[in-house]
Amino acid sequence: MVDPVGRHEWYIRTVISLPEMEAHARKPLCVGGRSCTSTDQVFGWQVECSCRQWRGKLWQRTNRPLDHNVPERILYSADGELSPASRQVVLADWDGHVHRIWTVMPVRLAHEMLLEAQLRLAEAVRFARSTDASWDDIGSAAGGIAGPTARQLWDGVASPQPQISQ
Repeated sequence: MVDPVGRHEWYIRTVISLPEMEAHARKPLCVGGRSCTSTDQVFGWQVECSCRQWRGKLWQRTNRPLDHNVPERILYSADGELSPASRQVVLADWDGHVHRIWTVMPVRLAHEMLLEAQLRLAEAVRFARSTDASWDDIGSAAGGIAGPTARQLWDGVASPQPQISQ
């Protein structure tokens, strides 16, 4: 699934545990996109975002059905693959990440519209000044701003662009 602006996409990372690591700290090694050589190496799973700024908590694998415990983040898998039901459980983490994106979406869209409006306003002022409109007229059209204030706000954008002579 991709977020509304297409910048966030999920994938489930298989976390493996290598024998040489087990002898040391027993920390899992995350390997994205590669299949494990043995189902015994599958330690668990994490959902991650393509933004690289978010990763869900680890879901640990058990190969014993009676140890399956969703509240403890332990999922049963005999073959190291997620069942469709377990996949949905893991993806619930992603829903929380996307929810945060959605809650600030109105702010993002309003900000983008503000930037676009500021660019259109600067172009309009540039055009008006190129046709010899006074700062008083521009200020009046911009909501009753005094001419000197309009000049102070937009003189930099309304100045004619330097011509390159050939």
